[in-house]
Amino acid sequence: MRWMTQIHAILGMSVFLSGCGIGLFPKTSYETLHPEPYRNFWTKIGMTEEGRRADWVACQGRADGNATPEDRLTGETDDFAAMRRTHRRLVNCMGSKGYVYSVK
Repeated sequence: MRWMTQIHAILGMSVFLSGCGIGLFPKTSYETLHPEPYRNFWTKIGMTEEGRRADWVACQGRADGNATPEDRLTGETDDFAAMRRTHRRLVNCMGSKGYVYSVK
């Protein structure tokens, strides 16, 4: 019976050390509860934080840096169509102001 326990321990450690558990847990619990706003992924050469905030709000983004989906159209059955329209509007507007979306 002792050898079974040792085998389980060896197998468990090898799985753990092989990296199979990497990515299962967030870096910190703060990052999980407070993700970075969508606005912060838009960059432009020479931009300032205040300028990016003003441009984001001008593009109908929320002041907190995120976006609220548009209202559903009459007869629309797709739950995500409104968010896609909002996303396209923000991409077009921020792009026209010279911003580029970049994942950090």
